Amino acid sequence: MRVLKTTLHSNVSSPFLAEAIACLQAVKLGISLGLRSVTIRGDSKTVIKKCQSTERNKSIIGAIINDIKSYSLLFHEVSF
Repeated sequence: MRVLKTTLHSNVSSPFLAEAIACLQAVKLGISLGLRSVTIRGDSKTVIKKCQSTERNKSIIGAIINDIKSYSLLFHEVSF
């Protein structure tokens, strides 16, 4: 199954923040659809690497990355 979602946000200060928000929205969408396994695709290699890392993120987008990791625990399998 392939799912797409469009969301408008204002006052997003950087492309990295926009990509992190999009990733968080994708994870939340998977949860709301009741999926057990998801593959999240994105354009920002930086955001993907931060999501895959086991270290706590302290960057500007760190709070969003930590939310993504927390929500990801609800899946049987998740890949970025």
